[in-house]
Amino acid sequence: MTLDHKRDQPLQTLLRDFTSNAETVSQPKTESWNQMIERILVPGRINEISESIYEYFLEVLPPKWHQRSCFGFADGDEPLRLFWKQGNRFHCRQLTSGESQQLCDFSGLARDYQSS
Repeated sequence: MTLDHKRDQPLQTLLRDFTSNAETVSQPKTESWNQMIERILVPGRINEISESIYEYFLEVLPPKWHQRSCFGFADGDEPLRLFWKQGNRFHCRQLTSGESQQLCDFSGLARDYQSS
């Protein structure tokens, strides 16, 4: 398989921006499922999560987009939620509609799952 470098380079730059240029919130030592969901639904910040939460979202529905250890999750027409593994740590960032559109544009992901 050959890489499309014209598409891959801007995508990697975008992913680097999404996964590093934001406030990071540590995972609390104790947190209910509902508290975790509330925490990771706040757009624009990086949330530490457990491996089991990462795997849950990877397996509960097919990812809308997936590349290596990074994937975009959305249920229905909501904006994408980006999950990734970095070393032995797991993270999540709720994207805005605009950020979701950027990821779709740079990755080639059809945006037909989202309403206009």
